[in-house]
Amino acid sequence: LGLHDIDEPFPHYLAQGMVNKDGSAMSKSKGNVVDPDAMIQRYGADALRLFILFAAPPESEFEWKEDGLGGCHRFLGRVWGILQDVLALDREPGADSPVDPASLARLRKKLHQTIKKVGEDVEKRFRLNTAVSAFHELVNALKKDWDAVRGSSEGRALLRQAAETLALIMAPFTPHLSQEMWSRLGHEGLILRAPWPVFDPALAQEEKATIVVEINGKIRDKYETDPETGEDEMKTLALALPRIKELLAGQTVRKVVVIKGKIINIVV
Repeated sequence: LGLHDIDEPFPHYLAQGMVNKDGSAMSKSKGNVVDPDAMIQRYGADALRLFILFAAPPESEFEWKEDGLGGCHRFLGRVWGILQDVLALDREPGADSPVDPASLARLRKKLHQTIKKVGEDVEKRFRLNTAVSAFHELVNALKKDWDAVRGSSEGRALLRQAAETLALIMAPFTPHLSQEMWSRLGHEGLILRAPWPVFDPALAQEEKATIVVEINGKIRDKYETDPETGEDEMKTLALALPRIKELLAGQTVRKVVVIKGKIINIVV
């Protein structure tokens, strides 16, 4: 991964995950081994690295699917496109025009949240697959708000910062693409020697949704969770609340009605 300053042995559990192909473990004896040279020739080394790290946590099994590798290749093309768009803005900035302040604030917040998440996923949790997911989310946010913020010098500076940040946080995963981006953005030296980007804790703070928990339509408790928490997890969190467990003792739960991000009504 280019983590060249680590003194400890590489984590042993990296070798525990098994790669499956066509329903069985990949092995020479079964003749179902994928030739990495052929994949590099077709998709590039960075796309192959990104796919392997994205496919599953290091200690878990994953199913080899070449269409997933193709998806990573296309994603890197989108990242390269963002770089080209930033360089085009540098060449022809144009006069300042009104921008959407909500888009500007949303994009800045997403940028700082991504720096925080990727850093923690790599350094603390070793969940490289979710770090890659964070790259995708940032790229989607850039595409969504690009036109709304590009009209001002502040917006263009934010877009350039986002491109530089993408290069930095992706460098351990896609070193060749990241180095090329870093150089074209005007920086000298190896990107793997550059400092990790710093996030603002206030901007990186995740927003929470307050979930009201009702029993037979009457409010009995509430809790906070991520706005994107799935319905099943919302139910689990609600039913685990001490107050709710106490009130449900001896009762029969007929159904649980969920309004995502807002309300859970337990019918007994």
